[in-house]
Amino acid sequence: MRLAVASAIFTAATCLLVASGCASGESSTAADATNSGTTMAASGSTVSASPTSTAPASPSAAPAGPGCSLAAGSAGAPGSADAAPQQPGTTVQQTYQSGGRDHTYEFYIPTSYRADAPTPLVVAFHGSGINGAAHLAFTSLRADADAHGYLVAAPNGDGPFTWFAAGASMTDPKPDTALIDALLGDVAARACVDQTRRYAQGFSAGSGLIFALLCQPERQFAAYGGVSFALPVSQCPDTPPAPLIYFHGTADSSASYQGASFGSFTIPPAPQIMSDWAAHNGCPAPPSETLVGSVQRQRWSNCTSGDDVQFYSIPGGGHTWPGGDPQIAAAIEAAFGATTTDVAATPLMWEFFSRYQSSGP
Repeated sequence: MRLAVASAIFTAATCLLVASGCASGESSTAADATNSGTTMAASGSTVSASPTSTAPASPSAAPAGPGCSLAAGSAGAPGSADAAPQQPGTTVQQTYQSGGRDHTYEFYIPTSYRADAPTPLVVAFHGSGINGAAHLAFTSLRADADAHGYLVAAPNGDGPFTWFAAGASMTDPKPDTALIDALLGDVAARACVDQTRRYAQGFSAGSGLIFALLCQPERQFAAYGGVSFALPVSQCPDTPPAPLIYFHGTADSSASYQGASFGSFTIPPAPQIMSDWAAHNGCPAPPSETLVGSVQRQRWSNCTSGDDVQFYSIPGGGHTWPGGDPQIAAAIEAAFGATTTDVAATPLMWEFFSRYQSSGP
């Protein structure tokens, strides 16, 4: 009951405070975003998260999806030559099908988008009880997408375990990979997607999905990022390695930083989970450690797989998005806990993602 009430507060606060709103099918610009793409040092001065602006790739530089045949400067709709194209700098709720049902996602096209240039894609999975619009607002993804030139798809779930297949459990978290494949196919039909530069990030239950996807034998994305829920690699010791960046608050009362038990299944503390994923990737220990304000950053690099791991441990941080929209953070603090401003997860994730490419689907 507590989580349901808190989720309602989160969604209501987002819809009231952010200009983009939460109405079905609503279009908006990126003007709502307040995150500047920086982290804050303890002194209060800004410290760059070190991202470099990513221009769209040239048509010959990356595998092009079907959407690259659309008219330059806009994105279109699958199967309808007469449909009005979605313009850069707008968010539109799009519909796709999977399992014989309609599903929706919030689709943002950055202001720099060109339909003849394969463009990176970030798929953002919201937490239980909220929706794609709320996730976009709190994370300021649109501002970061404009800064670095990537597409954003934020699917809308239709239930608390919407990202998982029938029969999934804590001990066997089966992601609905068919649903995600259908989403990726729909986005690729609407816009010119660089098929080698697809990335996934999630919050809470959406972060649980990220780790469930990491346990799959096939990689749908080139790199992965999560906030406020992690699963141990011991659930899938034979899974291939993959790049991973993760954030967790030590005072998270919804997904405990210290770990939890579910019957005979135990989730270890977050630092142990990340250390184990790093070892799985062939990363030498110990990691490098740096304080960013009050936040401890651990980096495992020079991994034999080539897939680095980063972990941000946030003292006193709640079940929130690091560096999230300050108005939303203030509105949900009583229910979810404090939101750090020492680091901002969205630009840090992109800086990490942008170093990786896959061989394509």
